[in-house]
Amino acid sequence: MSPRLLNSSKPYLFRNAIIRSSSVYTKPLNLANYSILNRTPLNIKNYSTFNQHARTKPKLTMATIKSKIKSYTIFTATSLLILSSVSLCCVVIYLLFKELFSPNGNTQLFNRSVNLLNKNDQIKKLLQCEKNEKLVAFGELILNNKWNMDRPISSIRRFNKIDGKWHILMKFHLKSNKKLGVVHLDAVESQEKKWYLFEVKPKITSLYIDIPGEKRFYLIKSPQSVEKINHAIRPKGILSILNWTPKKD
Repeated sequence: MSPRLLNSSKPYLFRNAIIRSSSVYTKPLNLANYSILNRTPLNIKNYSTFNQHARTKPKLTMATIKSKIKSYTIFTATSLLILSSVSLCCVVIYLLFKELFSPNGNTQLFNRSVNLLNKNDQIKKLLQCEKNEKLVAFGELILNNKWNMDRPISSIRRFNKIDGKWHILMKFHLKSNKKLGVVHLDAVESQEKKWYLFEVKPKITSLYIDIPGEKRFYLIKSPQSVEKINHAIRPKGILSILNWTPKKD
């Protein structure tokens, strides 16, 4: 093949360089097998020092803008949904821990008071308990049927301006096979904390039971006790609907 004079206005791609000089004679590379170039002159606008086959970036159109907005919206909505789910799970775990395991929770305080009542022989005598009979504690009394066992415990927290402390007032029922009594409890929350997270158990300042036909019996009596719970208190606590007493056969 005879040498060919290069045209300076249309540069050609040779083995490793683009040559414009009209005074240089060289043998051009056979590009018949390269379908990308098709033996056509290169465009200077598309040439890059990093990639000789690079092309210019595509222009943004309305279709691409809409697709990007759609993808960003889906990503944002998914992220918010995940974050809200994680936050909700953390709140539920915290409330469960506070209700079940915290000393200031209603569950722990209710269990403590029921244990004190079950250990007292005089209360069992007033309720006419039989030998080795265990007392059953439950919440509000609406109808005289088996659903009473599943009634929630009534409790409320009030701030006493006299001593400057929070008081827990609780009301529930204590039942034997023959009699039924109403228990009133007053406990003072402690502001102290044990170690880092665990709070000190609230102190029970008043615990008494009213049994029809019997005189009021005080298991714990304090002169500084706050007002009695003579009215129904709305149940509080996320687990108040559960039954914390043994079911009757």
